[in-house]
Amino acid sequence: MSTGERSRADAATGNQHRRPGRPRSEASRRAILDAVSELVATTTPASLRIADIAQRAGVGKATIYRWWDSRAELLLEALRESTVSTLAVPDDATTEQALALQLSALQALLADPQLGGLLIALTVEAQDNAETAADLRRIWLSPRRQSAADLLRRGIERGELRGDLDIEIAVDQLFAPLYHRAIYRYAEADDNDAARLVHAFLHGAAAQRSVALGD
Repeated sequence: MSTGERSRADAATGNQHRRPGRPRSEASRRAILDAVSELVATTTPASLRIADIAQRAGVGKATIYRWWDSRAELLLEALRESTVSTLAVPDDATTEQALALQLSALQALLADPQLGGLLIALTVEAQDNAETAADLRRIWLSPRRQSAADLLRRGIERGELRGDLDIEIAVDQLFAPLYHRAIYRYAEADDNDAARLVHAFLHGAAAQRSVALGD
């Protein structure tokens, strides 16, 4: 199974947190998530209302409240499923190439006024809302960190990275700068940022100092 296939499988099964009750209709679920994606493109995160989502999806508000515990949980699930392809990398990609692909995709996502704006708005909301913070970790951050960690472990197995690499710290070193820039907007995004981050990381994490790191 490729990295992309694993990511799609994780997205399909990663939201097992929902309350017990009547099973979801997959058609209705898909219509609701699609409605969120469509509305995100035309309105601000603060203006996204459950009533508008239900109307566009052709379902009752009660259906949404029955299947999702909160507005944030619904928005994050829709965001995750609409962006799962940003985690996909070819199996034959080197660790450097795979990390650069994921970082570039995340950078583009964060720069998108709608998708990036929604994620940043939910991140801000999470500072004062413990439930949103938990949903953000479970639905968004954990699957993405796991995908990056899998790439790093694969790099260790292939002899491209040091065996004593601290995986959790490495994920922070690679991906945190992009979130930091997106939230604080202290610098304009540059198309070379992803390659520069990976290059700097590999200077310390490469299995051998002689590994080609690129220009």
